[in-house]
Amino acid sequence: MPRRLVVDGDLSKRIPVELRRRGRTAVDIAQLGFKDLKDPALLAQIHELDQDAVLITGDNDMPASHAEALARFGTTLAIVAP
Repeated sequence: MPRRLVVDGDLSKRIPVELRRRGRTAVDIAQLGFKDLKDPALLAQIHELDQDAVLITGDNDMPASHAEALARFGTTLAIVAP
């Protein structure tokens, strides 16, 4: 089963659209109702939604600033370089 790709709000809304066009299961955090959540709460909600989801973000600092939450939830993170 393909992994759900969750696109963070700091990236273009075109990204999940393009990923879906390419046959991927992708959604923007706003579509999930997670837009206003801070990163630790966002990671918890993504984990609750789908433990195998991948968070795609442009936040280069997330691995360092949220290492504990990433480890606790086992979140796979994909960082898109600017």
